[in-house]
Amino acid sequence: ASITSGVLGYAGLKELGFNVELYIPDPERGYGFDDWDINCIIDRWPDVVAILTCDTGVSCLKGVKFAKENKCMVLVTDHHTEDASTTVRDVADVVVDPCGIGEEYPMKSICGAHVMWQCLRTYTAMYRPDKVEAIEYLRVFAGIGTVSDMMLLQHENRQLVRDAVSVSRLLFELGYQYIDM
Repeated sequence: ASITSGVLGYAGLKELGFNVELYIPDPERGYGFDDWDINCIIDRWPDVVAILTCDTGVSCLKGVKFAKENKCMVLVTDHHTEDASTTVRDVADVVVDPCGIGEEYPMKSICGAHVMWQCLRTYTAMYRPDKVEAIEYLRVFAGIGTVSDMMLLQHENRQLVRDAVSVSRLLFELGYQYIDM
């Protein structure tokens, strides 16, 4: 589900006009990120000013500290349970995590892609209402992330997956018609 979160964040921020790149960590190195990943990002994009995590980061204290030491703003979006001993809450510039310490979000069982989509949706409603429809279509990635992360299909997750199937069907039909022309 980290891939759907990353694709969703990248596509959404591009749609909103941000200058973004997508970094996909080496899966053989395991979950999370550390100094090695931050160095890869800085080497690849030396002008980086901000790092936005997707479906990771709430327990990556070492990586967040290293990014901050390298003058990067760090915005964490995650859905994993926050541990007080490894929390990045006091180091990162922003942390959005429904399972975070002190969070009151009622549905704890949402995937990281859903968290990212909600962040994009909220930002768009506040600052770019002209892009609301485009961001709504990206909901399909949050639905795919919900299924691939095996989240409970109840409450808002159920509707999210229904919407993702509907959007996917619509896109397939539009593509199919285009090919037949």
